[in-house]
Amino acid sequence: MVVFLVLLVVPEFCVKSSIGQIPVLNVSSPKVNEFYNSTSVLFNFSFTSPYRNAASAVLYYKLDLPDDEKGWSRITFSFDANNASYFLNLVDLSEGNHSLLYVIETAVGSEKRTIPFTVDTVPPKIKVLLPEKTEYYTNQVPLNFTVDEPVLWKAYCLDGQEMSAVNSNATITRLTDGDHSIRVFAMDMAGNIGVSETVNFKVPYKSGIPQTDAQALPSATTWILLVVFLVAISLVLVGAGLLFYLTRKARTSDFEK
Repeated sequence: MVVFLVLLVVPEFCVKSSIGQIPVLNVSSPKVNEFYNSTSVLFNFSFTSPYRNAASAVLYYKLDLPDDEKGWSRITFSFDANNASYFLNLVDLSEGNHSLLYVIETAVGSEKRTIPFTVDTVPPKIKVLLPEKTEYYTNQVPLNFTVDEPVLWKAYCLDGQEMSAVNSNATITRLTDGDHSIRVFAMDMAGNIGVSETVNFKVPYKSGIPQTDAQALPSATTWILLVVFLVAISLVLVGAGLLFYLTRKARTSDFEK
């Protein structure tokens, strides 16, 4: 569907006549092979005439139709100015590729062009493969993910911090002990931004032993100190017992005398 919106006439400043030259249609939108994230796209063009007076032309255009004699829409230009800008709104566009065909005709000739463009209103879908919702006994974790379409940029956000750009799969390093969360972002060719689901994982990294186990089990140093302490207590007890025995024996000997 095409809706005619505005006609703006721009006054002439200084233009040289060029009899026999075809007036020029300068299309600023849609651009050739451009992506648009809206189902409404402007057909924005300006008409430049080489004539100083009474320029006239007819514009024929069609959208997503065969290049034949059927289905043309028509606009007639007739004004005493050098150029004018026009805005036509192409609405209710479907998702996917489109083709805008136009022909401009004047008394001195005609010109035909085709403008292919794409409507993409769906954000890219991102699936995080790694990390998984589990525990990693290391301070570096792989980041692997897939995106279902070509994109302009990709980035990840760790623990709600600033986004870090990434070109492909990567490794997240220098992770601290504790709980973490990560999301991956991507922007496609039309400017749609997709966001992955949040993946929560844990890094109980402490000398290769999970924190839960490290808290439950004594370390090697603790075991050594415990053994030394027990040996020392044993020696003290043995010494005290021996001293008590010798003292008691000495007293018994003195009593017998």
